[in-house]
Amino acid sequence: NEVTSVYVVVEVPLVKSVTPLDPEELTALMEPGGLISKKLKGYEYRPQQGAMVETVARAFNDDGISLVEAGTGTGKTMAYLLPAIEWAKGNGERVVISTNTINLQEQLMHKDIPFLQRALGRGFEAALVIGRGNYVCLRKAGQLDREPELFAEPDELDALSDLMSWVKATSTGYRAELSFIPRPALWKKLCSESDYCMGSRCPEQRRCFVSAARRKASAADLLVVNHHLLFADMALRGLTGVHSDLAVLPPYKRLIIDEAHTAEDVSTAYFGSQITRLRLARMLGRLYRPTGGGRGRLTYLTALLSRLQGESGGLEGVRGKVEGDLIPSVRELVSFSDGVFDAVLEVTAGLLGHGYPELKLRLIPAIIESQEWKELLENEVSELAARLTALAGRLNGTSKELALKGEEALEDQCFDLRASADRLEAAAADLVRVFSGGGNNEVTWVEGRIGGGERNVVRALSSPLDIAGELAENLFTPVPTVVLTSATLAVEDSFEYLKSRLGLNLMEEDRVEEALLPSPFRYEEQAIIGIPNDIPPPGDDLFDDSLGDLVLRSLTVAGGKALVLFTS
Repeated sequence: NEVTSVYVVVEVPLVKSVTPLDPEELTALMEPGGLISKKLKGYEYRPQQGAMVETVARAFNDDGISLVEAGTGTGKTMAYLLPAIEWAKGNGERVVISTNTINLQEQLMHKDIPFLQRALGRGFEAALVIGRGNYVCLRKAGQLDREPELFAEPDELDALSDLMSWVKATSTGYRAELSFIPRPALWKKLCSESDYCMGSRCPEQRRCFVSAARRKASAADLLVVNHHLLFADMALRGLTGVHSDLAVLPPYKRLIIDEAHTAEDVSTAYFGSQITRLRLARMLGRLYRPTGGGRGRLTYLTALLSRLQGESGGLEGVRGKVEGDLIPSVRELVSFSDGVFDAVLEVTAGLLGHGYPELKLRLIPAIIESQEWKELLENEVSELAARLTALAGRLNGTSKELALKGEEALEDQCFDLRASADRLEAAAADLVRVFSGGGNNEVTWVEGRIGGGERNVVRALSSPLDIAGELAENLFTPVPTVVLTSATLAVEDSFEYLKSRLGLNLMEEDRVEEALLPSPFRYEEQAIIGIPNDIPPPGDDLFDDSLGDLVLRSLTVAGGKALVLFTS
């Protein structure tokens, strides 16, 4: 048949001829009298911006890695967008731009990129790529719409009704469209999740909002993403191959990391793990909650099996296992899990020697080898992990039994049971690893809060100490061009510390270029710093009035035209 459009899953590895960038031509656009100065009202020429354009252009031309510290006011976004756009259009290669904050993403998508689209007259497309958790899953939404009382709590039903009205009207499924903020627990029941995604087997595949967003991203020249999404994609490609269709982003060879001073923290957090009382309670509650006569996935499954029983024989035995084995096991696990986390908090408080509300204990060898911790690990924690693994095994067994029945209506239930089983197994593995002190390259700790509502808050966490090797192998080696930029990257005019933390010291020296570009602002002439020492402290009732007066006086001295920033 005639093909009019193609969604590229794996790109054909053709050898392409490369059209290099002309740094002088690009910088000329930004000089006085150049195209940008003519199109941008109030434009001010900054030589540092031109220097950054040249550095970024060389990284694209030479398959290099550029570290660019550009002081406040340099105009970093324009300096890397120009080379990125020209490379994408000249060579047919998409460029990924990663940021840490939503504010910068919105600046790129709603200000800088639209301006360059108008100014350059180049027909290029840009797409904002966000995590799938920001989109509604139509399959899950359909289940909630059919049986709201089996999934949602009574106090969630009104909000769920509003959500379902939106789901039936939206063309994007993007949560930001909502005029209200749904409770996180309710949105979790509706949103798309990778391990609960059936992919091509999903009955809603043709209308899937995530698939539509991926198709749009695949056709774009520039992709704007956040750091967390970037590292999620990096981890998947490291496990499954550079051109894996399981990856979060379409294939790319050119990457710009803005706000790069946060890259280490974000990647470290991504590759760490966390097991919490709340996470485990929600995981089990997703399967079954005793409120209102029973809610959750297992309750929904029993209702579905009851309806199908009259149409197809042989389902009564499976329903009996769900009601007589799986649901009681979940109820027992919820109670046992609460007891284990209470015991963790009690032992932690004892080892710290205090019972303050906020507790934090690093699991160093002396703690791991103490008698109190050994007993906790060998008895409560190991038993909880074993019970979670056992329940996962029974869920998988039930899924296989249902699959053998050949009922099309049960296919998605089989998938959901397997996904829940995978999560329980992962939680069990995290429990044992974190409470045992982790591996050689990990730091692990327990933190909690006594009296945090109905239940005490307990979290067990692990974090890698060094991610340099991971980034070198899975990011800087397979991606030919990487530009890292921020206003703060160097330490005492040296990039050595950053390079050692990100693994850039493991790359070929001639592939890494460094640029320190000072701010064009004349701080000695244009700014003062004043620290008031005669106003009440922030907790004082008179603080607000004093601060208001101080701000007004400062604005008067400065002649207005000021942006006043607060922490919230």
